[in-house]
Amino acid sequence: MNKHEIDLNSPEDIFANLDVLTAQAQKARAEAIGELVKSGIAAIRQLVNKTVAWNARRVASAQLMNLDDRMLADIGIGRGDIQSSIEGIMEKGAANSNDQGRHAA
Repeated sequence: MNKHEIDLNSPEDIFANLDVLTAQAQKARAEAIGELVKSGIAAIRQLVNKTVAWNARRVASAQLMNLDDRMLADIGIGRGDIQSSIEGIMEKGAANSNDQGRHAA
C-alpha cells in the first residue's frame, strides 16, 4: 500500500484505501477498549481494597467489643473509644504499629 496521506474528503480516496482505514479504525478501537479495561480493573482493585479494609475494621471492632471493660482498660481504651481507636490504627498500618507496641511491654 502507498504511504500517502488519505484525503477523507474524497470518496474515491476513501474507497481506494478502505482496507487501510479499516485497519486503523480497528487498531484505534482495540486501544480504546484496552484503556477501558485497564480503567475497569483499576476501579475493581480499588473497590476490593476498600472492602478488605472495611472488613478488617469490622472484625477488629467486633473483637474489641467482645472484650470486657477491664480488658479494654488494660490496653488503654474505653468502650466508647473503640471505633476511633480502630480508625487511628488502620490509618497508621494496624499490624505493624500495633505488634511493636505490645511486644515491648
